[in-house]
Amino acid sequence: MDLTRLNLPVGLVLSTFITLYCTAVFGVIIPVLDFSVPGVTNLGILTLSTSLALFSYCCCVFLNAGSVPDSWVPDLESLSQTLEVKRKGNTARYCQKCTNYKPPRAHHCRVCNQCVLRMDHHCVWINNCVGHNNYKSFILFLIYAVAALVHVILIMGGAVVEQQANLHPVSHRIRPVTPENTLMHQFLFSFWKVICLTGTMVLATALSLLLAWHLYLIYFNKTTIEYHEGVRARGLSKSHTHPYDLGVCGNLHSILGANASCWLLPIECSVAGDGVEYEMWDGLVSKLSEETTCDGIYGWSSARKCASSRLCFPLRWLRWSSNAQQALYSLKKSCSFASSEEKRT
Repeated sequence: MDLTRLNLPVGLVLSTFITLYCTAVFGVIIPVLDFSVPGVTNLGILTLSTSLALFSYCCCVFLNAGSVPDSWVPDLESLSQTLEVKRKGNTARYCQKCTNYKPPRAHHCRVCNQCVLRMDHHCVWINNCVGHNNYKSFILFLIYAVAALVHVILIMGGAVVEQQANLHPVSHRIRPVTPENTLMHQFLFSFWKVICLTGTMVLATALSLLLAWHLYLIYFNKTTIEYHEGVRARGLSKSHTHPYDLGVCGNLHSILGANASCWLLPIECSVAGDGVEYEMWDGLVSKLSEETTCDGIYGWSSARKCASSRLCFPLRWLRWSSNAQQALYSLKKSCSFASSEEKRT
C-alpha cells in the first residue's frame, strides 16, 4: 500500500463520505427510526453501500493503474500481437519520456510520469490514473457512491420535510429540550442537516453524470482518451467504427469480468487481459479479410517475409488508428515491393 497517495483531495473525499454517513445514521436513522425493522433495514443498506463505495475508492487510490513492462517491444513478426500506429508516420508508438514502446491503448501520464495501460484519464480526486488495473474499481465506486448518496438524500430529505411541516417534529423526538440541549442547539443541528442535504444533492448529481458518461463508454468499450482522439476503424459502418467494440455483452465481460455474478463485487478489479493485448471486433476481421487481406494476393507468408517494414504484420490483428487506410496502403506497397524482389531473384 502506497501511503504517499494520501493527499488533501483524497482525505477530503473520505471525510465527506464518512461525515454524510454519520449524519444520516446518528442524526436521522437511529433517533427517528430507532432499531425497528425500517431502521435496521435502512441502516444495513446504507452501511453496505457506503462500505463498498469506500472500499472501491481505496482500490482506485492504492492500485497501480497499470504500467508498461520495461521489456515490452512490438513483435512485428508475431501472428498474435496487436499494434497501434501513430497518426503521422504510421510507425509503432514510442514514448520519448519513458524510452519504451507503447502497447495498444496505453498513454503517457505527465502527473504519474509513466505510461499507463488502457489509460482513461488522470483523476485528482483519487491521486491516480484510471487505467487497466483499477477501471472496474472506479466504475463500482461510482455505482455504490451514487446509491449511497441517493439513500442519504431520501433519509435526510424526509426528515427535513417532516420537521419543517411540523408533523410530529423530528427535533423533539431526537433531542428533548433540556438545559444541556437548548432550542438553539436543535436549530443548529437542523441547519447542519440542511447543509449536508444540499451538498449531498450536488455530489450525487455530479457523480450520476460521471457514471452515465462512463456507462456510455463501456457500451462501446472506449476510454475517454479514445473518445476524444477519435480512435476508429475507417471503411466500416457507422455502427461499428471502434475496433475494440465487442458488442454490449462482450464489452461488459471485458471490463467487469467473465463471471456476471461478480460484476458488482470489488474483486478482479482489472480489465480482462494483460494490458498489452486486447480482443478486437470480429466484424473488423471479416471486413479486412474481404477487402484488404494480403492472402490471395501474396499470401500470409509473403507478409512475414517483408516483416522488415514496421507496418508489415497480419492484417487480422491490425489495430486501426484514425489514418489506418494510409497504413494499409503502406503495407500493400511493402508487400508488393517484397514480391517484386522475390521475382527478380
